[in-house]
Amino acid sequence: MQRRLPHIPFPGRSTFRTVLKITIGVVFALIFIGGLVRASGSGMGCPDWPKCFGKLIPPTDVSQLPSNYREIYKDHGYASQPFNAAKTWTEYFNRLFGALTGLFCLWTAYSSLIYRKRIPMVTWLCFTALGLVILEGIIGAVVVRMNLAHQTVTLHFLLAFLIIAVLIMAVIQSGIARHKMEHIENHGNESALMLLASLVMVMLQVIIGTAVRGNIDRGISLAPELPRSSYIELAGNILGSHRVLSFAVSLMCIISIYLTRNISKFVVEIKFASWLVIACLSGQMITGWLLYTYGFPAFAQPFHILLSSGIFAGLFYMMLLCFRLNKSNNEEYKAYKISSKHTDR
Repeated sequence: MQRRLPHIPFPGRSTFRTVLKITIGVVFALIFIGGLVRASGSGMGCPDWPKCFGKLIPPTDVSQLPSNYREIYKDHGYASQPFNAAKTWTEYFNRLFGALTGLFCLWTAYSSLIYRKRIPMVTWLCFTALGLVILEGIIGAVVVRMNLAHQTVTLHFLLAFLIIAVLIMAVIQSGIARHKMEHIENHGNESALMLLASLVMVMLQVIIGTAVRGNIDRGISLAPELPRSSYIELAGNILGSHRVLSFAVSLMCIISIYLTRNISKFVVEIKFASWLVIACLSGQMITGWLLYTYGFPAFAQPFHILLSSGIFAGLFYMMLLCFRLNKSNNEEYKAYKISSKHTDR
Protein backbone atom coordinates (compact mmCIF):
# COMPACT_ATOMS: atom_id res chain seq x y z
CA MET A 1 0.00 0.00 0.00
CA GLN A 2 1.48 3.33 -1.04
CA ARG A 3 1.44 6.16 1.45
CA ARG A 4 2.89 9.57 2.08
CA LEU A 5 5.55 9.99 4.69
CA PRO A 6 4.21 11.34 7.99
CA HIS A 7 4.87 14.97 8.84
CA ILE A 8 5.61 16.75 12.09
CA PRO A 9 2.39 18.63 13.03
CA PHE A 10 2.42 21.97 14.81
CA PRO A 11 0.80 25.40 14.23
CA GLY A 12 2.21 27.30 11.25
CA ARG A 13 3.95 24.30 9.66
CA SER A 14 1.47 23.99 6.80
CA THR A 15 1.71 27.70 5.93
CA PHE A 16 5.51 27.62 5.99
CA ARG A 17 5.71 24.58 3.72
CA THR A 18 3.30 26.21 1.26
CA VAL A 19 5.45 29.35 1.16
CA LEU A 20 8.58 27.23 0.76
CA LYS A 21 7.16 25.30 -2.19
CA ILE A 22 6.02 28.51 -3.88
CA THR A 23 9.52 29.93 -3.44
CA ILE A 24 11.04 26.84 -5.08
CA GLY A 25 8.65 27.32 -8.01
CA VAL A 26 9.70 30.97 -8.30
CA VAL A 27 13.38 29.94 -8.41
CA PHE A 28 12.60 27.51 -11.25
CA ALA A 29 10.80 30.33 -13.08
CA LEU A 30 13.86 32.54 -12.62
CA ILE A 31 16.07 29.83 -14.14
CA PHE A 32 13.74 29.67 -17.15
CA ILE A 33 13.81 33.47 -17.56
CA GLY A 34 17.61 33.42 -17.26
CA GLY A 35 17.70 30.83 -20.05
CA LEU A 36 15.44 33.06 -22.13
CA VAL A 37 17.87 35.96 -21.61
CA ARG A 38 20.79 33.81 -22.73
CA ALA A 39 18.96 32.34 -25.72
CA SER A 40 17.79 35.71 -27.01
CA GLY A 41 21.21 37.29 -26.60
CA SER A 42 19.82 39.82 -24.11
CA GLY A 43 22.52 39.40 -21.47
CA MET A 44 23.93 42.84 -22.20
CA GLY A 45 20.54 44.40 -22.92
CA CYS A 46 21.29 46.56 -19.88
CA PRO A 47 25.01 47.40 -20.08
CA ASP A 48 25.20 48.73 -16.51
CA TRP A 49 23.99 47.60 -13.07
CA PRO A 50 21.83 48.20 -11.05
CA LYS A 51 20.48 50.83 -13.42
CA CYS A 52 19.84 50.22 -17.11
CA PHE A 53 21.47 52.74 -19.45
CA GLY A 54 21.78 54.93 -16.37
CA LYS A 55 18.01 54.90 -15.78
CA LEU A 56 15.77 53.26 -13.19
CA ILE A 57 13.24 52.56 -15.97
CA PRO A 58 14.91 51.38 -19.19
CA PRO A 59 14.45 53.33 -22.44
CA THR A 60 12.01 52.06 -25.02
CA ASP A 61 13.49 53.92 -27.97
CA VAL A 62 16.96 54.98 -29.07
CA SER A 63 15.84 58.62 -28.95
CA GLN A 64 15.79 58.33 -25.15
CA LEU A 65 19.51 57.61 -25.09
CA PRO A 66 22.34 60.17 -25.31
CA SER A 67 23.65 60.71 -28.81
CA ASN A 68 27.04 59.24 -27.85
CA TYR A 69 25.67 56.05 -26.21
CA ARG A 70 27.78 53.91 -28.57
CA GLU A 71 30.92 55.57 -27.22
CA ILE A 72 29.75 55.31 -23.59
CA TYR A 73 28.93 51.61 -23.81
CA LYS A 74 31.45 50.53 -26.45
CA ASP A 75 33.06 48.06 -24.04
CA HIS A 76 29.69 46.31 -23.66
CA GLY A 77 29.13 45.55 -27.31
CA TYR A 78 27.47 48.78 -28.43
CA ALA A 79 30.34 50.11 -30.54
CA SER A 80 28.61 48.74 -33.64
CA GLN A 81 25.48 47.16 -32.18
CA PRO A 82 22.25 49.17 -32.39
CA PHE A 83 19.96 49.64 -29.41
CA ASN A 84 17.36 46.86 -29.12
CA ALA A 85 14.44 47.66 -26.83
CA ALA A 86 13.23 44.03 -26.73
CA LYS A 87 16.60 42.76 -25.46
CA THR A 88 16.87 45.62 -22.96
CA TRP A 89 13.46 44.91 -21.45
CA THR A 90 14.07 41.15 -21.44
CA GLU A 91 17.16 41.66 -19.30
CA TYR A 92 15.36 44.23 -17.16
CA PHE A 93 12.48 41.83 -16.52
CA ASN A 94 15.04 39.19 -15.50
CA ARG A 95 16.41 41.61 -12.91
CA LEU A 96 12.94 42.46 -11.61
CA PHE A 97 12.07 38.79 -11.29
CA GLY A 98 15.37 38.21 -9.50
CA ALA A 99 14.37 40.87 -6.98
CA LEU A 100 10.96 39.20 -6.60
CA THR A 101 12.72 35.88 -5.93
CA GLY A 102 14.70 37.60 -3.19
CA LEU A 103 11.46 38.80 -1.58
CA PHE A 104 10.02 35.28 -1.66
CA CYS A 105 13.19 33.94 -0.04
CA LEU A 106 12.91 36.65 2.61
CA TRP A 107 9.28 35.62 3.22
CA THR A 108 10.38 31.98 3.49
CA ALA A 109 13.18 32.84 5.93
CA TYR A 110 10.80 34.84 8.11
CA SER A 111 8.21 32.04 8.03
CA SER A 112 10.89 29.52 9.04
CA LEU A 113 11.36 31.19 12.41
CA ILE A 114 8.63 28.92 13.80
CA TYR A 115 11.21 26.11 13.52
CA ARG A 116 14.04 27.93 15.29
CA LYS A 117 13.50 25.95 18.52
CA ARG A 118 11.95 22.74 17.20
CA ILE A 119 14.25 22.13 14.20
CA PRO A 120 16.78 24.99 13.99
CA MET A 121 18.35 23.48 10.87
CA VAL A 122 15.24 24.50 8.89
CA THR A 123 15.68 28.14 9.86
CA TRP A 124 19.40 28.03 9.07
CA LEU A 125 18.73 26.54 5.65
CA CYS A 126 16.11 29.15 4.76
CA PHE A 127 18.35 32.03 5.79
CA THR A 128 21.20 30.41 3.85
CA ALA A 129 18.99 30.37 0.76
CA LEU A 130 18.25 34.06 1.29
CA GLY A 131 21.97 34.80 1.51
CA LEU A 132 22.62 32.81 -1.66
CA VAL A 133 19.96 34.76 -3.55
CA ILE A 134 21.62 38.01 -2.48
CA LEU A 135 24.97 36.59 -3.61
CA GLU A 136 23.32 35.60 -6.92
CA GLY A 137 22.35 39.25 -7.45
CA ILE A 138 25.92 40.38 -6.75
CA ILE A 139 27.32 37.83 -9.19
CA GLY A 140 24.75 39.03 -11.73
CA ALA A 141 26.29 42.49 -11.45
CA VAL A 142 29.76 40.98 -11.96
CA VAL A 143 28.49 39.12 -15.04
CA VAL A 144 27.40 42.43 -16.58
CA ARG A 145 30.60 44.25 -15.67
CA MET A 146 32.73 41.43 -17.10
CA ASN A 147 30.71 41.50 -20.32
CA LEU A 148 29.23 37.99 -19.94
CA ALA A 149 32.53 36.23 -19.26
CA HIS A 150 31.93 32.49 -19.55
CA GLN A 151 33.24 31.64 -16.07
CA THR A 152 30.97 34.15 -14.33
CA VAL A 153 27.92 33.05 -16.33
CA THR A 154 28.59 29.42 -15.37
CA LEU A 155 28.97 30.38 -11.70
CA HIS A 156 25.74 32.38 -11.91
CA PHE A 157 23.93 29.33 -13.28
CA LEU A 158 25.39 26.81 -10.81
CA LEU A 159 24.52 29.04 -7.87
CA ALA A 160 20.84 28.79 -8.88
CA PHE A 161 21.15 24.99 -8.57
CA LEU A 162 22.66 25.41 -5.12
CA ILE A 163 19.71 27.58 -4.05
CA ILE A 164 17.30 24.87 -5.19
CA ALA A 165 19.31 22.24 -3.28
CA VAL A 166 19.21 24.25 -0.04
CA LEU A 167 15.46 24.84 -0.34
CA ILE A 168 14.83 21.14 -1.01
CA MET A 169 16.84 20.30 2.10
CA ALA A 170 14.56 22.66 4.02
CA VAL A 171 11.49 20.88 2.61
CA ILE A 172 12.71 17.53 3.88
CA GLN A 173 14.00 18.77 7.23
CA SER A 174 10.77 20.64 7.94
CA GLY A 175 8.32 17.91 7.18
CA ILE A 176 9.31 14.32 7.59
CA ALA A 177 9.32 12.63 10.97
CA ARG A 178 11.30 9.50 11.73
CA HIS A 179 9.41 6.70 10.09
CA LYS A 180 9.85 2.94 10.04
CA MET A 181 9.56 1.45 6.56
CA GLU A 182 9.87 -2.32 6.95
CA HIS A 183 9.75 -2.91 3.18
CA ILE A 184 12.77 -0.73 2.43
CA GLU A 185 15.28 -2.83 4.39
CA ASN A 186 18.76 -1.61 3.36
CA HIS A 187 17.99 -0.49 -0.19
CA GLY A 188 17.86 3.17 0.81
CA ASN A 189 21.61 3.64 1.19
CA GLU A 190 22.45 1.74 -2.01
CA SER A 191 19.94 3.81 -3.99
CA ALA A 192 21.16 7.07 -2.43
CA LEU A 193 24.77 6.40 -3.45
CA MET A 194 23.72 5.72 -7.04
CA LEU A 195 21.61 8.87 -7.03
CA LEU A 196 24.63 10.82 -5.76
CA ALA A 197 26.74 9.48 -8.64
CA SER A 198 23.98 10.49 -11.07
CA LEU A 199 23.91 14.00 -9.59
CA VAL A 200 27.66 14.37 -10.13
CA MET A 201 27.20 13.33 -13.77
CA VAL A 202 24.34 15.78 -14.22
CA MET A 203 26.37 18.68 -12.81
CA LEU A 204 29.30 17.78 -15.07
CA GLN A 205 26.92 17.76 -18.02
CA VAL A 206 25.56 21.17 -17.02
CA ILE A 207 29.08 22.65 -16.84
CA ILE A 208 29.95 21.24 -20.27
CA GLY A 209 26.65 22.58 -21.62
CA THR A 210 27.48 26.10 -20.43
CA ALA A 211 30.88 25.75 -22.13
CA VAL A 212 29.13 24.85 -25.39
CA ARG A 213 26.95 27.93 -25.15
CA GLY A 214 30.00 30.02 -24.23
CA ASN A 215 31.78 28.95 -27.42
CA ILE A 216 28.73 29.91 -29.45
CA ASP A 217 28.44 33.29 -27.75
CA ARG A 218 32.10 34.06 -28.43
CA GLY A 219 31.65 33.17 -32.09
CA ILE A 220 28.55 35.34 -32.39
CA SER A 221 30.33 38.30 -30.80
CA LEU A 222 33.02 38.10 -33.49
CA ALA A 223 30.63 37.58 -36.38
CA PRO A 224 27.03 38.50 -35.39
CA GLU A 225 25.81 38.08 -38.96
CA LEU A 226 26.43 34.33 -38.94
CA PRO A 227 23.32 32.18 -39.59
CA ARG A 228 22.11 29.74 -36.94
CA SER A 229 23.07 26.84 -39.19
CA SER A 230 26.73 27.63 -38.42
CA TYR A 231 26.27 27.53 -34.62
CA ILE A 232 27.13 23.81 -34.55
CA GLU A 233 30.59 24.63 -35.88
CA LEU A 234 30.98 27.46 -33.37
CA ALA A 235 30.24 25.06 -30.50
CA GLY A 236 33.48 23.17 -31.21
CA ASN A 237 34.50 19.62 -30.28
CA ILE A 238 33.11 19.97 -26.77
CA LEU A 239 29.61 19.61 -28.24
CA GLY A 240 30.46 16.00 -29.10
CA SER A 241 31.42 15.34 -25.47
CA HIS A 242 28.17 16.95 -24.36
CA ARG A 243 26.12 14.67 -26.61
CA VAL A 244 27.96 11.48 -25.61
CA LEU A 245 27.71 12.31 -21.91
CA SER A 246 23.97 12.89 -22.28
CA PHE A 247 23.49 9.17 -22.98
CA ALA A 248 25.62 8.26 -19.96
CA VAL A 249 23.62 10.63 -17.75
CA SER A 250 20.32 9.17 -18.99
CA LEU A 251 21.53 5.62 -18.29
CA MET A 252 22.71 6.56 -14.79
CA CYS A 253 19.40 8.21 -13.99
CA ILE A 254 17.40 5.22 -15.23
CA ILE A 255 19.52 2.82 -13.14
CA SER A 256 19.06 5.07 -10.09
CA ILE A 257 15.30 5.12 -10.54
CA TYR A 258 15.27 1.33 -10.97
CA LEU A 259 17.12 0.90 -7.68
CA THR A 260 14.46 2.94 -5.88
CA ARG A 261 11.62 0.76 -7.18
CA ASN A 262 11.17 -1.03 -3.83
CA ILE A 263 10.98 2.30 -2.01
CA SER A 264 8.71 4.06 -4.51
CA LYS A 265 6.11 1.31 -4.09
CA PHE A 266 5.52 2.53 -0.54
CA VAL A 267 6.63 6.20 -0.56
CA VAL A 268 4.62 8.40 -2.92
CA GLU A 269 7.13 11.29 -2.74
CA ILE A 270 9.88 9.15 -4.27
CA LYS A 271 7.54 7.78 -6.92
CA PHE A 272 6.54 11.34 -7.88
CA ALA A 273 10.19 12.46 -8.04
CA SER A 274 11.02 9.43 -10.21
CA TRP A 275 8.37 10.34 -12.75
CA LEU A 276 9.56 13.95 -12.68
CA VAL A 277 13.09 12.86 -13.57
CA ILE A 278 11.83 10.58 -16.35
CA ALA A 279 9.66 13.36 -17.81
CA CYS A 280 12.54 15.87 -17.67
CA LEU A 281 14.94 13.37 -19.25
CA SER A 282 12.49 12.82 -22.10
CA GLY A 283 12.13 16.57 -22.56
CA GLN A 284 15.90 16.99 -22.53
CA MET A 285 16.26 14.47 -25.35
CA ILE A 286 13.66 16.28 -27.44
CA THR A 287 15.06 19.78 -26.86
CA GLY A 288 18.63 18.51 -27.35
CA TRP A 289 17.63 17.04 -30.70
CA LEU A 290 15.96 20.31 -31.69
CA LEU A 291 19.02 22.33 -30.71
CA TYR A 292 21.42 20.14 -32.67
CA THR A 293 19.22 19.62 -35.73
CA TYR A 294 17.90 23.16 -36.22
CA GLY A 295 20.91 25.25 -35.27
CA PHE A 296 20.11 26.08 -31.65
CA PRO A 297 16.63 27.63 -32.01
CA ALA A 298 16.10 30.25 -29.33
CA PHE A 299 12.75 28.84 -28.12
CA ALA A 300 14.28 25.45 -27.19
CA GLN A 301 17.21 26.73 -25.12
CA PRO A 302 15.37 27.99 -22.00
CA PHE A 303 13.36 24.74 -21.86
CA HIS A 304 16.60 22.75 -22.15
CA ILE A 305 18.00 24.65 -19.16
CA LEU A 306 14.79 24.38 -17.13
CA LEU A 307 14.58 20.62 -17.71
CA SER A 308 18.16 20.14 -16.54
CA SER A 309 17.28 21.89 -13.28
CA GLY A 310 14.23 19.62 -12.97
CA ILE A 311 16.43 16.52 -13.32
CA PHE A 312 18.80 17.87 -10.69
CA ALA A 313 15.98 18.70 -8.26
CA GLY A 314 14.29 15.31 -8.68
CA LEU A 315 17.51 13.34 -8.17
CA PHE A 316 18.58 15.46 -5.20
CA TYR A 317 15.18 15.09 -3.52
CA MET A 318 15.20 11.32 -4.00
CA MET A 319 18.77 11.03 -2.72
CA LEU A 320 18.04 12.93 0.50
CA LEU A 321 14.89 10.89 1.13
CA CYS A 322 16.75 7.60 0.63
CA PHE A 323 19.57 8.63 2.96
CA ARG A 324 17.07 9.80 5.57
CA LEU A 325 14.88 6.71 5.40
CA ASN A 326 17.90 4.44 5.60
CA LYS A 327 19.22 6.36 8.62
CA SER A 328 15.82 6.13 10.31
CA ASN A 329 15.67 2.37 9.74
CA ASN A 330 19.19 1.86 11.09
CA GLU A 331 18.44 3.91 14.21
CA GLU A 332 15.26 1.95 14.86
CA TYR A 333 17.05 -1.36 14.23
CA LYS A 334 19.77 -0.45 16.76
CA ALA A 335 17.10 0.58 19.28
CA TYR A 336 15.35 -2.75 18.71
CA LYS A 337 18.57 -4.72 19.28
CA ILE A 338 19.32 -2.79 22.49
CA SER A 339 15.79 -3.39 23.82
CA SER A 340 16.05 -7.08 22.90
CA LYS A 341 19.24 -7.44 24.94
CA HIS A 342 17.59 -5.86 27.96
CA THR A 343 14.60 -8.19 27.55
CA ASP A 344 16.84 -11.28 27.36
CA ARG A 345 18.48 -10.31 30.59
